[in-house]
Amino acid sequence: MKKAILWLAAIVLLCGASASAQTVYYNTEGGRYYHADPHCDVIDEKYWNSMAEISEEQALQMGFKGACQRCFKEEPVMDIPVQSNSVAVSNSSSSHLRFGGSRQDQINDLALTNDGRIVMAGVAASSDGTLSDRTKTGRSGWVALVDLQGNTYWNFCSRHGSRDMMKAPVVHADGTITVLLESDGNEYDQTELIRLSMDGNVISRKTLVKIPKGNSGCAPEWPGVFSGGYVIATFDLTTKIDFDPIYRYSTKPTYQPVYHWFDFDGNLLFETQSLWQNSVAQVSQNHVIEAIDQTYWLCSLDEKGNHIKLAKLYEGLRRTVEYRDLISLHDGGAAACCYQMINGEESTFIQRWDAKGSLALEAGIKGFRGDRIQVVGEQIVVCGETGNENELMVIDASGQIIRRQAVDEVQQMGRSLLALNDNCVLTAEQVAGNNINPEYYDGDVQLSIVSIK
Repeated sequence: MKKAILWLAAIVLLCGASASAQTVYYNTEGGRYYHADPHCDVIDEKYWNSMAEISEEQALQMGFKGACQRCFKEEPVMDIPVQSNSVAVSNSSSSHLRFGGSRQDQINDLALTNDGRIVMAGVAASSDGTLSDRTKTGRSGWVALVDLQGNTYWNFCSRHGSRDMMKAPVVHADGTITVLLESDGNEYDQTELIRLSMDGNVISRKTLVKIPKGNSGCAPEWPGVFSGGYVIATFDLTTKIDFDPIYRYSTKPTYQPVYHWFDFDGNLLFETQSLWQNSVAQVSQNHVIEAIDQTYWLCSLDEKGNHIKLAKLYEGLRRTVEYRDLISLHDGGAAACCYQMINGEESTFIQRWDAKGSLALEAGIKGFRGDRIQVVGEQIVVCGETGNENELMVIDASGQIIRRQAVDEVQQMGRSLLALNDNCVLTAEQVAGNNINPEYYDGDVQLSIVSIK
């Protein structure tokens, strides 16, 4: 009987020890730390995500230094009450302008000229319709100058590779326009700075970055623009011999971004290398959201790209949160749109800071994925989706939703939402065209002037 009791106690102890053993993960390709999350995207700063499951005790016995302190966690960064977007959706009070031709054309970035016209930048495949002055066929980067009456003044197209796109147009005080041409060529990727006159003529062209194909170099999807120039990220995929305390010498891939800061003439101001792929989260005229010492900060920017910390946002990399847009305001402050998903539930948080970095507004919206933001007078306009429905949401100075308006499929890329005045915003939207030829997917560009009153 005594032996049976001792045996039962041993079983209980063993089961208890087994139940309390923490499961962790290690990178089978190397590394110095074990991980709490099997999907951790920061693997010892340089290794690919190839994880195996073990116990924490086994990990320590294998010689790992300890636990990764930067694993993504299902923890909210924004932990404030969220309001339900239960305000009824109204039909948009809008006027629509169509551009493009019989093939797929796309605009992602907008800019306002001093006389109220619009510079559009994107991709064109058509050579008819509003692109009938185009002499070449095929997909190419596209810039156009249009007005709010639907007139096209000129189109400028340029092609280097198979997947070219014009991005980030900026209208300067002298009336010239700079734009970036991002190209995916056969032998290398490159980003080129093009300066155009207000008549659409090329003044200058300069290659900013050029990386051989073998290194998987590319500019980011949406380059950052600040008051002094452009921010371009390149990702150089290489392999190198590295010493690892567990696997000794081995070959490891690296995937670390380099951020290149250029002025508007194409002169390199400086470069920074980061261990984190999205360490520069968003850039605006006079602000940047950037990871510094493993913590994300809102910083002010001058024309040389110098940073000054204004407000601490959150620590470490998180799978659950992403800053989708950042704008600089006329009063020296900033506003941002932050998207968060916790356990499958999505929310958007609108934040506004004063010139000193003090938080002036923080409003949460449940079930909404915000992508683009503008401040119009005392109101904040956010463009995004509820479920699969595209809409504009208008928020008052206290953070309350006062209006929701249905819109077409807004381009959730680049600068596709602009404030025109205190009553209207301009959106760039992708809509189905009228082409009935099944050989081509036809998409038109639509600019919509949307009343927010």
